[in-house]
Amino acid sequence: MKKILLVALIAIMTIGMNASVSNPDYVVTEDGVSYFNKIKYGFSNYLIGVNEVGVKIKFKRENITSYKKNGEVFVKKQFIKNGKPCKGCYFMKLIKTRHGFSLYTSMCYDISGDNEKKCFVFKGKEFVLEVNEKNRLQMINFFSKTYN
Repeated sequence: MKKILLVALIAIMTIGMNASVSNPDYVVTEDGVSYFNKIKYGFSNYLIGVNEVGVKIKFKRENITSYKKNGEVFVKKQFIKNGKPCKGCYFMKLIKTRHGFSLYTSMCYDISGDNEKKCFVFKGKEFVLEVNEKNRLQMINFFSKTYN
């Protein structure tokens, strides 16, 4: 009886280990989604995807809609300056999504050249607000709730 239980336990553990879903990196373009074992930043091209065989595929910044690298998702969004959308786009890191609203962060450089982390809320493609000292607690409260 102990042997049967031991075999059953080993079988269940093996199935559980094999059933784990891999979470590959990806690049989204207008042509669709491409999955890779590894994504790295390139010099002349923005991203280089390396598949399981070792074949490299290069992507230009203007062709990329979003990508996932090392478990972090980056989405192309409009420049935001002084709380208003400006011409041009750059990639922001997706932090959390709730009820159609998404919280993104980006690293910006101020006039003195210091690196400054800023957070923004979007609903779909539309800019909603920039997170600042006045609304920071409400945004933390909204995005940290897990119930509907």
